[in-house]
Amino acid sequence: MSVEDILSDQKRSITAAAFGLAAVLGAQAAAQALPEHSVRFDAEAATCRITFQPDARTGAAEPDLELTADLLSGRFDMGLRGGPYGEQAFLWGSTRTDLRPVRALPAEALAAEPAWQGLVAATAEGTPLYFTVRDSTGSYASVRYDSLTPDLILRTVALACDIAPPDLAAPTEIEARRAERRLGLSEADILHIRRVLNARYGEPGVQPGTGRALTVTDRRHIGQYSAETGGAALEYLTAMTAAALLAEDLRLPSPAPLPGDAAEVETFRDWVLASEAAGATCAISTPARSGTGFTGTTPPRMRFAVDRSGSGGLMAIELSRPNPFAAAAPIRAIVAGQSIELFVEPSTGALVPRPQADGRLSNDFTVLLRQGDGAVIEGTSADTGAQLLLDYSGLGFTAAFRGMAERCNRPGILGWIG
Repeated sequence: MSVEDILSDQKRSITAAAFGLAAVLGAQAAAQALPEHSVRFDAEAATCRITFQPDARTGAAEPDLELTADLLSGRFDMGLRGGPYGEQAFLWGSTRTDLRPVRALPAEALAAEPAWQGLVAATAEGTPLYFTVRDSTGSYASVRYDSLTPDLILRTVALACDIAPPDLAAPTEIEARRAERRLGLSEADILHIRRVLNARYGEPGVQPGTGRALTVTDRRHIGQYSAETGGAALEYLTAMTAAALLAEDLRLPSPAPLPGDAAEVETFRDWVLASEAAGATCAISTPARSGTGFTGTTPPRMRFAVDRSGSGGLMAIELSRPNPFAAAAPIRAIVAGQSIELFVEPSTGALVPRPQADGRLSNDFTVLLRQGDGAVIEGTSADTGAQLLLDYSGLGFTAAFRGMAERCNRPGILGWIG
C-alpha cells in the first residue's frame, strides 16, 4: 500500500481528536473569510503544514505562525516559522508571555497550551496578535495578525488539509461540500437517498433521476429535509442526515409465500429455486425487500420460470408478481445504474421489460441484474395512484438462474444472463 493510500485511509483518524478541539474551545464564531495562508503537504512524513500570513512584519526574519497536523497520529505542532530563535514572545493588548514551540500534542493538550489560551483571550479582547523573536545574531523581528482567531485557524486547517472540520454551528458552503464528499456515498446510497427525498418532497408523478451526481432538485430537497430535522439549511448532506435518510428503508411485511403448488428446492442467498406444478416447472424468485408507497400485506415476488418439457430459451418473466403497478403510467427499473423501461402485458398482467420493435424481449434486464446487487422498480400504484417503488435483491440471482437451467434441463435459457 502506498503512502498516499495510507493517508487517505488515515485522514479520518484525526477527526475526533483534532477537531474535538472545537468542543474544548466552546461556542464557535460565525463564518468568516479565511486568513491568508500557505499549505505544505508532505506525503512521506504524513503531515499537513499551514503557515498563516501576517498583516504586517518588521525585521528580516519571518516568524509567521504555523500549525502542523500529523495525519496518522492526529497530533499537532504549533510554533513560529524559521528559527531556532533565542527568544520568542507572544503579545496581545497589554499582555506579554514567553512562547515555546509545542510538539505532537493531542487536541485537548493543545487547547490547554498558554499560546492557544492567549489566542482565545486575544480574540475575546478583539486586539491584534504580535509574535516577536530574537535570532542568533541578536536581531529582532516581529509579525502582526489583526484578525486571526482560533476559529479561523481550525477552519483553515480543516479545509487546506482536507480533513473533517470542527462541528461548527454555521459551516460555510465549501466546508459543507467537502464534508459531504468525505462521506464516500456509493451510487446505491445516492439513489436510495434520492428516492426517499422524492417520496417526501417530489411532485406527484415525477420520477427521480438515476444519475450519480446530486441534482439541483436533490439539493433543494436536502435543504428542506435539513431544515425540518433541525439542521443547517445548507443543501448538502451531513453524516447525520445521510444516515437518517439511508435508514428510511420502508421494510415490507413478511416475505411473500411461494405459490401453493410450489415446493422450495434450494436457496441461493436471497433467491429461491422451487419446483411447481408437481415438478413440471422450475422457477426462481425473490420477495421485494423494501418499498415506498406499497399498501399490500405481503410483498410481491420477482419470478422467472421454465417448463421442464420445453426447449430453447423460452422463459416466463414476472418482474413483480402480483403486479401492483398501474399499466397506464410509466414504469421503469433501475438496474446497475441503468434505466430500463417496463411494460404490463395486456393479456396476462405480467410486468416485463418493454418489447423491442420486433416483439421480442431483450435480455438487458437479466444481464444487468447479474452484474449488480439488485433492481428498483418505480411506477404508480394501481391501488392509490401514488408513487410506488419496490426494491428487489440481486444477491444469489445468477446461481439460482443456473440452478433452474440445470434442474429443468434447459441450457438454452442461459443466454438470458449473457
